[in-house]
Amino acid sequence: MRGIIIHAVLRGRDAATVLHRYGEYSDEYLRQCEEIIPRFFGSALMKHVKRSFSEIPFVVTIDGKRVTGKIDRLYEIEDGSWIVIDYKSEASSDYAALADQYAVSMGMYCEAARQIVRAEVRGWIYFTETGVLLEC
Repeated sequence: MRGIIIHAVLRGRDAATVLHRYGEYSDEYLRQCEEIIPRFFGSALMKHVKRSFSEIPFVVTIDGKRVTGKIDRLYEIEDGSWIVIDYKSEASSDYAALADQYAVSMGMYCEAARQIVRAEVRGWIYFTETGVLLEC
């Protein structure tokens, strides 16, 4: 449930409204959700964003298999390059190892984004609990 709420808040929905909708409202949870927004959008990577798209649905064929999903966030950077960001809400003492667990899904998101924007795409994972941002 936490991941669903955080995705909605990072998509631009009002945190209090989202928390009430899912029956998860508390002042502390609201504070946590509201801290995530400026931490993410204030990160060094986000300072160079030209265009931003969120929750992009896709259908791609990879190795002969049809894959569907949603890209959490797709950015075009000022230099014309593209970045996919996948949000993760779990905390860890070893984010690099945790990011490795998502390599396959990140590969699918990047391939889907390449087909959408017809350009090279780099993938990043953003850990919402701590603000750790890792390139994959």
